[in-house]
Amino acid sequence: MVESIKPKAEFFMEICLQVVNNLGGVYTVLTSKSPEMKRYYGENFYAVGPYHEESASFEFEKEIPPDDIRDLIEQLEKENIICHYGKWLIPGSPKTFLIDFSNRLNTINRIKKDMKSKYNIDFSKIKFRKKDFIVGFSLKAFESELIWGDAVNIFMQKLLSLERFKKKTGVLHFHFSDPSGFLIADLKQKNANVGLVATSHSTRLGRAIALNGEDIYKEMKTGLKKGKTVNKGREKIYGSICNFKHYMELIYAKYCDVFTSVSEVTAQ
Repeated sequence: MVESIKPKAEFFMEICLQVVNNLGGVYTVLTSKSPEMKRYYGENFYAVGPYHEESASFEFEKEIPPDDIRDLIEQLEKENIICHYGKWLIPGSPKTFLIDFSNRLNTINRIKKDMKSKYNIDFSKIKFRKKDFIVGFSLKAFESELIWGDAVNIFMQKLLSLERFKKKTGVLHFHFSDPSGFLIADLKQKNANVGLVATSHSTRLGRAIALNGEDIYKEMKTGLKKGKTVNKGREKIYGSICNFKHYMELIYAKYCDVFTSVSEVTAQ
């Protein structure tokens, strides 16, 4: 008989763009692990994602929030962050916060300045080219993700300050390459009482190498030995958007407490 493993943390929060938002493989990972997380954490298992009216209409059930969370939601409205509270209608039914950041589009320039001062990421050097659109990048989608990440940063820091979380130990789980992960560095620098976990489902650099027709396995062998990363020559090939995503993933790896991947290749 296998002994039951008890979690050391008192709450667990899954933070991801794919929460109540069916976008590819990450969504499948989240929904398939949900029953097990609910078994371990019970009512202390939460999910945080973006609010999309269409998907929320059939995957999300709105509920009346507890008083302290209701007060927080009202505070956030003053910052043009609309938070919906309820449960995600998947096996495990985690309590879920959906963040509507559509009223914060005018914050993008401030966010870019923050990225420059905090992480030395200079958006003035990021240029969109035809290749970027081929691999699924667009300026609108790119900036929307940044605004999402910023709104989640504000929301999570306020949420964790509530008494129900402040005096407990918890785990926050992030996924590549979601800009909400910038919160990892902020929380680490503030010595927040949470464990920070990041999971890589793939890497932007790996995708770019493969899409460029190069031998990714040879690249992994030589790159690991030489410690190579994205450089100026590669930027011309892969595009500066790939570089941004790559540097964002480095921030995940640098500041998280536990770094995981979904495959041996990705781990390497």
